[in-house]
Amino acid sequence: MSTGTVKYKWLAVVLSAALILALSGCGGAKNETPVALPEETEQGETMAERNDRRVTIGFQAGEAGIAVPAGWEINDFEASPLPFAGRSYVLEILPPQGEKGAAYITIAKTWGGGLLPKKEFDSFFDYQMYSLLEIAVEKPPVINEANLAGGYAVYSTITDASLVGQTPDPDDYLYVTTYMASYNDGCFIHASLFSDDLNSESYSVMFGAVSSIEVNFHEDSDAGTAPRQTAEGNIVFTKHFGTYEVPAGWIEWDKYSEYGKYFYIRSDVDTSGKPKSNVSVEIGKNRYSLGEADLFKDAIRNVLLMQMQGAGGSLSGYGSDTEQGYILFVWEIETGDVTDRQYYIVGDYQFVMVHETDFHDEITEIEEVSRFIADSFVWAEDQ
Repeated sequence: MSTGTVKYKWLAVVLSAALILALSGCGGAKNETPVALPEETEQGETMAERNDRRVTIGFQAGEAGIAVPAGWEINDFEASPLPFAGRSYVLEILPPQGEKGAAYITIAKTWGGGLLPKKEFDSFFDYQMYSLLEIAVEKPPVINEANLAGGYAVYSTITDASLVGQTPDPDDYLYVTTYMASYNDGCFIHASLFSDDLNSESYSVMFGAVSSIEVNFHEDSDAGTAPRQTAEGNIVFTKHFGTYEVPAGWIEWDKYSEYGKYFYIRSDVDTSGKPKSNVSVEIGKNRYSLGEADLFKDAIRNVLLMQMQGAGGSLSGYGSDTEQGYILFVWEIETGDVTDRQYYIVGDYQFVMVHETDFHDEITEIEEVSRFIADSFVWAEDQ
């Protein structure tokens, strides 16, 4: 099994330039999965001592603590929504140079903030395992339950049949372990662990890292900022990253809004049935300065084209300025009966995206609404 197979599955959309983690409290319970750890390393240091070295990874809405020995590399990715959990956050964990192994850990929070229903949990786990069965020696795979305080967890390891008796290439692994956990407070964790030796120290470190994750999230600092009404009846929303107006007759959709990403819907629309056209506003970080806006534009285009592979549809875009004088990139994606328009307001190593999802329903003014919001936006530092 190549890490590229699973990495693409999780990171093709994870790399979306407009998405950032915004959870509001999960994790902290320790997994008590009976994984044997070597008593001592070659350096004479016990694994327990090495795993006590916690690394804190900060992100906009909080931080994640994880036990990883010195010398291990941790990379983080801002992630796109899961079907049941909103946006997510991915950690890539790699051993020191000269050792082989890789772990990809996704952290997210369920929409309702509680334990993922067991039926839905099992279904998602089966979906993840299905893509591995074609190459697996184990048919069916053995699924193990892990002891977990405040939730439930399962894991399964498959052997790549094509690599049995072979020496895997640097990017190929004989074994891949899929791990999933759901906590009472809404935390959801998915991990893919790659190794050529399930008894190796590196595998033990990776499994221990998964069970050691503790996530602390900031309170939604925007919750206490009351919207105000303009003379025209529009509503002004002040968030931690800036201020923008929403036209009269539109409201913030609390059901799906979360820290750093806020949804808006027309107030007279019945949302109990099929999805309705809506607009969201979210903050994101990137690696580009304001002077590198064209590079950011190209990066967005490349990611969108990658996401559209196999889905069909068309992509078009243009650049302009907002009414406040900010650089604006607009991308339109047509796929079947849905039109997505993404308005990127460019900042210095950051951006705001106004995302319009048009289902071509009774909300015919959706394009005007999204452009109005984008034109009204003012960065917090400019106020």
